[in-house]
Amino acid sequence: DRAFLLSVFSGARYRLANDPRGAGLPGKKTLYTHLSQVDKHQHMVLQNIEVVRKFGITTDNLTVDFFIPDEARKWAAELFHGCGIQTDDVVVHVHPTARWLFKCWDDASMARLIDWLLLQGFWVIMTSSSSEKEMKKSKKISSLVGEPRRFLDLSGQTTIKQLAAISAQSTLFVGVDTAPMHIAAAVGIPVVALFGPTGELEWGPWGSQHIILTKKMRCANCHAEICEGLELRECMEAITVDEVVAAVKEILWSRGKPVLTEGVSDNG
Repeated sequence: DRAFLLSVFSGARYRLANDPRGAGLPGKKTLYTHLSQVDKHQHMVLQNIEVVRKFGITTDNLTVDFFIPDEARKWAAELFHGCGIQTDDVVVHVHPTARWLFKCWDDASMARLIDWLLLQGFWVIMTSSSSEKEMKKSKKISSLVGEPRRFLDLSGQTTIKQLAAISAQSTLFVGVDTAPMHIAAAVGIPVVALFGPTGELEWGPWGSQHIILTKKMRCANCHAEICEGLELRECMEAITVDEVVAAVKEILWSRGKPVLTEGVSDNG
């Protein structure tokens, strides 16, 4: 209901939305000026375009953009230069946390993936929001990383624009279903996205260069309702380090970046 309340209090003359069909606050439907009937079995980008297209607002440009101000780009460039990151170096932006922790992978697996990336000679920059629960999770992951070289833990230390600038200057992004994952896709780098409780069809990274890893469970896309209270969802636990490593290799090979076969995985 957040978007609905914002639209009402905005004072906008026209308020367009998909028909809530009884969902949300009582009377919600009556406070929009125009309603669409949208097919929800498609990506959210397409759903939102379909809402406004029915009222004459449309576009043939389906790219998503995220503006990064010059000061944020300069900050990221100075960060990379100060750490000794070279132009040809592989830099992996890892964002392991989300506002809702039920979306997250387990800490030990994320740490093993980071170790594998570092052992390839890649740089890893890890970020998270400054919320207490996300910081706690990211710090646990950081403590499990055994290879400190070329590993930068910037958890809780960046603004949204700085985080976007890090992604824009990185080679690829690895993370879960969260806003920084969408930002990485919007600034143009390939994404390896780990999905479980939420729907990858609707919320996957937008674009064709990305890899989504998910497991088809009997409780697929439960949005935490069935697994409420469990620290780690079965669907996320089922994703292995080997599978994420394979996805990273596929993206890097497609971009002409050499990848060693040795490293840390589920069996290493």
